[in-house]
Amino acid sequence: MTDIGSLEDLFAEPGEQRPRRRRRAWLIGLGVTLGLLVLIGIAAVLVDNGLRGAAEAAAATQIEKRLPAGVTGDVDVHIGGGSFILQYLGGSFDDVRVDAPDLRIGGDRVPVHLVAHGVSSDLSAPVKHVTARVALGQDALNHLVQVPIATGGITLGHGTFALSGSKSVAGLTLSFSLSAIPKADGDHLLLAPTAAKVTTGPAGLDFSSVIRDLMASGPIPVCLATQLPKGVELSHIQVTPEAATLTFTAHDLPLTGSALSSRGTCS
Repeated sequence: MTDIGSLEDLFAEPGEQRPRRRRRAWLIGLGVTLGLLVLIGIAAVLVDNGLRGAAEAAAATQIEKRLPAGVTGDVDVHIGGGSFILQYLGGSFDDVRVDAPDLRIGGDRVPVHLVAHGVSSDLSAPVKHVTARVALGQDALNHLVQVPIATGGITLGHGTFALSGSKSVAGLTLSFSLSAIPKADGDHLLLAPTAAKVTTGPAGLDFSSVIRDLMASGPIPVCLATQLPKGVELSHIQVTPEAATLTFTAHDLPLTGSALSSRGTCS
């Protein structure tokens, strides 16, 4: 049987057969090559995504296994950036995000969102930059933050903390309430008083000087260093009546157990 190519060659002018045949072979070869490239590209994406998904699941499982006693909740991990394979071969991942929207610490719900840049593929090198956002309800906040002058817990307001305390003046113990704006200051939380009043004390006495002293004493420092791994600092705080959202940052943070369990000191 004569194939189509042979029929075309029979009707060709002398000298046309070889170029036409060569051109057709080149087009077929190009088509096959492009087809293979497409298939290889699809396969690479599928393999890459498969490895990425497996790594994300494995990382989430390992994080959940390593949660401290009393801390429970599901953890989601997302590895961003370009090709997972190329990032792995390069030794680090550009963008790793960890979400634990229903994390619970001692019964308190503490949603956590963490973003890390420059994470070593074998965790041998420090993470270049980490940002962690933690939302603390009122009970959870009072478990973490202890204000030196306060005799009770912190009450959350619209951008403010409200607290109560006591002060000794001329041998008298006075109770007072204080409203303050919290500000981030590295390993400290600063409480800048905005209003104060004496709530209990001997009747008929003028306590205006006590109020002035409370307001003029400057921000009240609350040390957080003993609660945080060395190198982790408080960079921002936002307060609503429902929660205080604290943002922590760190540069060149080691991921070894000893480094993460090491705490700072309060001067």
